[in-house]
Amino acid sequence: MLGVVPLENGGRASNVGDVIHRGAKMTILIFGQGLNGALTASISGPPDIVISNPRGVTSIDGVSGVSFDVAVSSNAALGARTVRLRSPHDDLTTFTGGLEVLP
Repeated sequence: MLGVVPLENGGRASNVGDVIHRGAKMTILIFGQGLNGALTASISGPPDIVISNPRGVTSIDGVSGVSFDVAVSSNAALGARTVRLRSPHDDLTTFTGGLEVLP
């Protein structure tokens, strides 16, 4: 489950992903079994989305997850992106097309 929410403001995630707009500074929430703050996040595509402040989170239902802040360039490439989470042991979890950049 993935959601895009205002910085440090909580919010919702869904199994269909979410959208983010060019120039936005938001927090991405991802929940799922085995996810935690030890995971390193990356986003596919050109390097026009900067990731910062990764941390472990827990949903109100008790599901573990990870969140991180992103800053999207004002001229970021439009379209769907894959969000990747890598463990310290090189296990990879992906949400293919889970984040869409819009104008």
